Amino acid sequence: MFDPTAFENMKVVLEGHLYDYDLIGEISIIDRNDIVNTSKLSRQYELTFIESDERLYCQIVLKADLKQLAAELLPVHSNENEAGCKLFLRFVLKHKDDMKLMESTKAVVSNIWGVSRTVNQIIKYNTKDKHEVENEMTVSFNRLIYEDQMDDLLVMVEHMRETLKQLSKVIE
Repeated sequence: MFDPTAFENMKVVLEGHLYDYDLIGEISIIDRNDIVNTSKLSRQYELTFIESDERLYCQIVLKADLKQLAAELLPVHSNENEAGCKLFLRFVLKHKDDMKLMESTKAVVSNIWGVSRTVNQIIKYNTKDKHEVENEMTVSFNRLIYEDQMDDLLVMVEHMRETLKQLSKVIE
């Protein structure tokens, strides 16, 4: 029997919490990826969900590379402060091509997630439908998330859902 890594434990808790919401019909999980990269010896978990507005979705991304996994599995040879995961939140929405909407949506995400987080915004244009854009905003926490912060991950799900609700109001 093996002892699960912090990555594995956080993945299971997040997945269970989000699937509970899916089971009671408050969200719909639309995609899930559990990736093991054998070339780089890294793990990545992605879970994507929507609320009621199908024009926007949220994706939570949990990553652990060799440095994080080794810090936990080989603590004698590594720094224990590296035994965690990187966490990213991605909010993707489609709306009309309007610069004010782009600025407003980024402001919503920045206000909810705070100034200590980095929000990167990518706007994608479809050459066939020049009136609509895909607006992707990624929230980076700029630090590792540790297993003892598991309860914070559950609270974070509420903020993710609130972000989707606020973004839906902006693009109405």
